[in-house]
Amino acid sequence: MTGGEAEDIAAQLPDELARILEDADHDGAGYDRGAFVDRVGEHLRDTDVAEQFAEAVTDAVAAALTECEVRDVKSQLDDELHPLFEDVTVHPDQL
Repeated sequence: MTGGEAEDIAAQLPDELARILEDADHDGAGYDRGAFVDRVGEHLRDTDVAEQFAEAVTDAVAAALTECEVRDVKSQLDDELHPLFEDVTVHPDQL
């Protein structure tokens, strides 16, 4: 994901989530779903729950974004990551 796209996303997120994204390394190019989930597991130090956390985080991000922005995000990600931004179970009021 480009730095510009990350800035666009951060602008639509609640402050707490925006700060995390702003501080993150934006080298998302080339991650497939497995690599993304592995990276989440490394950060959590618990690979058993990495898939659940990856889905929860992407649900929260997708709920905060406009549909247009979700399409922009998905266009920059590996196709295997697209399902993480679909069937969102979080309502924007829950953020």
